[in-house]
Parts: sequence; structure tokens; C-alpha cells
Amino acid sequence: MPPEQPTEAQPDKQADSSADYADYQPPQKQRKLKVNWRKLGMVGGVFVILTVIAGGVYWFVIKKEPNTQTTDTNQTEQTGGQLAPAADQITTKTKHYVSQNFRLEFDYPEDWTASEDNAEAITVLSTDLKLKDAAGKDVVGQVYFRIRSHTQKLEGFDSGNATAVRNSEKISYTKPTEVQRDSTYISFLRYSTSTEANTLDAVYITGDLGYQKDQDVPKLDIEKVDPIISFELYLCPNSGCEEVSGVSGIGVSTWDNPSVSGPLTNMLKSLTIN
Repeated sequence: MPPEQPTEAQPDKQADSSADYADYQPPQKQRKLKVNWRKLGMVGGVFVILTVIAGGVYWFVIKKEPNTQTTDTNQTEQTGGQLAPAADQITTKTKHYVSQNFRLEFDYPEDWTASEDNAEAITVLSTDLKLKDAAGKDVVGQVYFRIRSHTQKLEGFDSGNATAVRNSEKISYTKPTEVQRDSTYISFLRYSTSTEANTLDAVYITGDLGYQKDQDVPKLDIEKVDPIISFELYLCPNSGCEEVSGVSGIGVSTWDNPSVSGPLTNMLKSLTIN
């Protein structure tokens, strides 16, 4: 038998396919996305609201400058803050104080607070007052009236002699008794711890001793008066005095205000020694 002749290779039949090549899109051509405008609008609205809130917080909490204008004359600067409401003057209405321990009497402003520690000391503390500092600006301060035995410590003289910041003045007692002098000097002192030359720290009764401005006032002179009677003036360290532990800093010009010096002088004049 003749050998079989090789037959010509037949092309393979293409496999069946379900793809619709008529609708085929090449990979490089992006399909269009369907945008959900409703959701996009909601997200945008939330973003706008958050932006407004953040802007408001920034403006009112961080950016907004404090208002430096005020209609209340008592609201001025004191050590970087605002003054608490304080009286422009010392009230002229008084109460009468009688001390059996010290055997003396005096009048004092009715809204001040008086107390006594047996025969050691009588203290009268003022309300908050609008005074002047060494630069002449309004500040809040207090006046601390004390009557002490001459054996009590004079804290203001711990660092040395005081200095007279104005000439002493002579006052006459309103109703002196037989055991009481008719008049006395009152002297205006700055303690050595005060650095401002125009500072008035205290007003003392100094008896027969008067001083010229800038003259030294030794503690020994003050101790000659028995009992020791003084006003000490304090600058409150903040807006509102809670106690008399403030620092000195009241200006000498405070005494030029008759609504302050007048009632204080009358308080000293009312002293009666029994």
C-alpha cells in the first residue's frame, strides 16, 4: 500500500464565547461615574457649618480684643487687670468705739470693721477705696487703723528708719480730757522697703515730734508714744482686697484728697483718752 500522504493541517475552530464584542470598550477608556448629588450636598453643608463654628470660636475667644472703654470710673487698670468697684470717698457717717482695755474712745466710719485683741491691739479695717498710686493713677486700696501697745512690734521699721514724705501736721483733739494733750503732730511716712519716693505707707501720731519732708524718722521716736496709733495704707494686689496683706504703694497725693484725708483726720481728732 502506498504510504499515506500527510494531510494539510486544519485550523482549529474558535471556542464558543458569550462576550458581546460589538459593545466592547477598550480598558484605556474610563467609564462615566454616576454622581450622588444629594450626598455630596449634605457633606458640603456639614463642612460649611463646621467652618462657621470654627471661625466664630477663633474670633470671639482668640482674636477679639478686650474692650478698654468703660463708663464706670472705678474700672481702670491696676497691675494689668480691672479695678473692682470701690468707694470714691470715705463715708462721714460714724460709729463710736469704746475700749476698756486701752481706756480710750474714738469714732470711725460706720462701714469699717473694728476688732480688739485684749490689751494688745485695736484694729479697724476700711472697705475697698479708690486711692492714688505713686504715679497718680487710680487704684483700689485699703486703710488699716491700729492702736497698739508700745511693746508691740513695728513691722514697718524692720529694715531701718522711715522717711517723712511731707511735712508733719498738727491737729487738735475735739474733746481732750485732763490726762490728754490738747494737740499732737501727725507724720506721713514711707518705710525703707518702699522704692517709690512718692509712696505714703503710713500716718502716725508722733506727739510733740514733727518732721520736715525727707527727714528720717527712727523707730525709737514712734515708740515714745503710748499707745502707738497709726493708719497704714495698702495697694490691693488684685481687683478686690480680701485682706490687708497687700503691698504698699499708695501715692502721697492721696492725702491731698479731702474726701480721704478729712475723715481720717477727724477719726484721729475724735480720740479721747480716759
